[in-house]
Amino acid sequence: MIEQSQATFTRSTLAEHVGVNIETLRFYEKKGLLLPAFRDSSNYRRYGKEAAKRVRIIRSAKELGFSLAEIASFLELFEIEENPCPSARAQTIAKIDLIDGKIEELGKLKNELEALVESCERKEPSGCCAILDRLENAD
Repeated sequence: MIEQSQATFTRSTLAEHVGVNIETLRFYEKKGLLLPAFRDSSNYRRYGKEAAKRVRIIRSAKELGFSLAEIASFLELFEIEENPCPSARAQTIAKIDLIDGKIEELGKLKNELEALVESCERKEPSGCCAILDRLENAD
């Protein structure tokens, strides 16, 4: 938790400052990605500059396709590791491998769909719709 003297943003000003909505900040806080804010004498949540930095990291990681669990792991690297680069690199390589697997699966799926469309265009088998036939007879 941050000290009152370090608090610079209310939830709404933090959201505006980093370009997210207030619900996003609530969600990040609920998921433990954003540390709980200090409450001032008016009971407003107050966030420090570190919170803005964390939200920017979260947004950047999301843009790169990382899951919330993966993002939490990256945030830990910023906090606990003296030399976080090897760990960050390993996590990123694992993500690349996952993406490669999905690309391969999507390629196979695309080929199967294209084959169904070709069968449909050739009116095979015997005038039946190959697409509907495939859907009806799927295992």
